Amino acid sequence: MRWYVFPCVLAIAFASGCPRNDDDDKDESTSSSGSGAWIVGDDATMLRVAGVSVSDGYDLDTEADLLAIACKGQASAFVVGTAGTLLATHDRGETWRAVQLDTHAVLRAVATAPMSQVVYVAGDTGAVMRSNDLAESFQRVESPVHDYVGIALDDAGTTAFLLAGDGTIVRHDSDGSEPVRTDRGSNLRAIAASGDGRIVVAVGDGGTMLLSDNSGGSWTAVSTTTARDLHAVRLLDGGERILAIGDAGVLVDIDPSGAAVTELLENDSVLHGMHIDANGHGFLVGSDGIVLASHDAGRTWEALHSGTKAALFGIDVPGAAHPH
Repeated sequence: MRWYVFPCVLAIAFASGCPRNDDDDKDESTSSSGSGAWIVGDDATMLRVAGVSVSDGYDLDTEADLLAIACKGQASAFVVGTAGTLLATHDRGETWRAVQLDTHAVLRAVATAPMSQVVYVAGDTGAVMRSNDLAESFQRVESPVHDYVGIALDDAGTTAFLLAGDGTIVRHDSDGSEPVRTDRGSNLRAIAASGDGRIVVAVGDGGTMLLSDNSGGSWTAVSTTTARDLHAVRLLDGGERILAIGDAGVLVDIDPSGAAVTELLENDSVLHGMHIDANGHGFLVGSDGIVLASHDAGRTWEALHSGTKAALFGIDVPGAAHPH
């Protein structure tokens, strides 16, 4: 079991952030492209991260809570939120347009496929839609009616795993939609998949973590050694490493050697969103404007000053190589 030393006391450092060391100054880029990151949150909050600076100033012409974001290449990104909101940019965020969808449901998840133009969005009351042309048009996906909270795609966009908050997991591919987990014994909040769609992991309340190594054919409970609710999860190192975050800033780090659990924040704080790219640059976002940055694949974290107290839910990096 591994335990990591964090470079500053993050629970009290958010006003000014933690000091950077010399190694940090050598590389302030957040991805291999150095293009920064977008963060979304309550009350139409959208922030841009560049190096150690966080800025706002986007005129989005919406009052919706923004709940998730997914980027595609350097230029395109898609944001979903309340009241059926879907925003899209294809010019690196210079302009954002509202995409009209046939729903007013809360949209809680959006995903893009690295190797195609596929985009999925999903949310409450069975709202699931797929685009094959980077959100120029959408078709409804016939799937069981649930309140969906997460989407995971394979790299080609041919297989989607749709996560419902009640614990149901639905696999959608060219053969249609099929529930691959129907046990509603635990509330689930987030899902991730490997590039080939073989490894899938889902997390939720009470430290729940479920793992499949056969594209959802069967599921195994993984011990996380925490009872905290988990809100986001990522697969790293080809599925050999799993990172999950949640209440009290809990960070669960699992690899073949075991599980390490660290709580980065105070009890009333929550980490909602996470991004880590294949080069080890990453961010965590959460309640009260919390933004943490890592440059070593999540082994240490530093606080960035976001300038907001809004709850932050989603983060992604344009052009980042994803760590499948």
